[in-house]
Amino acid sequence: MIDFLEKGVFLHSFIDSSGCVFFNSDSGETLSVKLTEANLIEFICSEQRSDIENLAALSTLVQKGFLKPSTIKESYVE
Repeated sequence: MIDFLEKGVFLHSFIDSSGCVFFNSDSGETLSVKLTEANLIEFICSEQRSDIENLAALSTLVQKGFLKPSTIKESYVE
């Protein structure tokens, strides 16, 4: 189901549905985003990615090693 996460990365939604946190069990690093898990999955699966803020969040998650690079088009990764 969540095949866009790198190995050893876990995703947990906040109880108030205000976002989610990523945890890398290898490095111990955590990163939170103001996207719900459902919104994140919807954005990843969407053909239209015009929301710059969400796109920036995805790029950061890829650069930090939480999401697989194939999650977003290579031209979006800095």
